[in-house]
Amino acid sequence: MSLRPLKAGEGKNSDCPLHTPRVNGEIPDVNDATLDHEPLSARLTTYSLVELRIEGDGNCQFRALADQLFRNPDYHKHVRKEVVKQLKHFRKLYEGYVPMKYKSYLKKMKKLGEWGDHVTLQAAADRIDYAVSFVSIHC
Repeated sequence: MSLRPLKAGEGKNSDCPLHTPRVNGEIPDVNDATLDHEPLSARLTTYSLVELRIEGDGNCQFRALADQLFRNPDYHKHVRKEVVKQLKHFRKLYEGYVPMKYKSYLKKMKKLGEWGDHVTLQAAADRIDYAVSFVSIHC
């Protein structure tokens, strides 16, 4: 699947702004994340969802997106490539949310094993023209 970048005002959500990313806090400690697993399982059950364990190799955001788009997390390289294209083509949309030089950020995000962040998740949503939802115990 080859995706073309969306432009502001294009797509099914064209009445809404293209994106409104927010910066989340720190990544939780592994012990805290383990403690949070039981409430997360309960929340998933509430929405009739099930957990799918994704390999935690730094590509997990892209693997999870690949699983939802292609039903195969092994397509994470393709998803990462498309996200980086979106970031590159629409620099003005995302640059203000990146806390480093943008070219360095793009170079970093091209690398396999580099963690996705709120910016890459928003770029993925913009690229595929879908809202991306995730379930958390933190509302």
